[in-house]
Amino acid sequence: MTHLGATVKIAAKTWEKPIAGVPGAIAPLSANGCNPTAARGTIVPATRNRNPAPATAMPSIFTQIIRRELPGEFVYETEREAAFLDLFPASDGHTLVVPKLEVARFDELPPDHLTSLMHAVQLVAKGVTRAMGTPHYVLRNNNGAPAGQVVFHVHFHIMPRWEGVAMDKRRIEPEKMREFGQRIRAALAEVQAGR
Repeated sequence: MTHLGATVKIAAKTWEKPIAGVPGAIAPLSANGCNPTAARGTIVPATRNRNPAPATAMPSIFTQIIRRELPGEFVYETEREAAFLDLFPASDGHTLVVPKLEVARFDELPPDHLTSLMHAVQLVAKGVTRAMGTPHYVLRNNNGAPAGQVVFHVHFHIMPRWEGVAMDKRRIEPEKMREFGQRIRAALAEVQAGR
């Protein structure tokens, strides 16, 4: 397979490429197909890490929101998941459902966390669509930078949709966020009560 002019092969669950002039040596590729370490002249053995996210000691922005270190308009929370409104929604009521366990990719979630997360996604989708007055929504999960992932903490987007209304990502005003949060929480309470 060719990616950005480099030969790319998948082996041992790693994006890697041969290092020119060094027989048998391979280097992991970053999300954009480059190897910044190899570009500095260092030969890096292939790793088993498939996550193209940059290494960091800091928790993700979602973990910071879940810990209440950053503000968020929460609409649902359990021991394992949290759901809060997107600060830059693509549509009114755009909600994120996030596991509290910080892993970058969907396929890295342990099975019990995955089951719990999917239950939360389904429940929150019912509450969001009821609150926003539409049965239509986009459910999105991006895995890896080439797939559009920006925050390397697995999450699902629930984006309500209406006929003829384009999705338009923009910063939401705090009072509008509070209003949508109240509506979604009330709708979720009705859904959970079986109404």
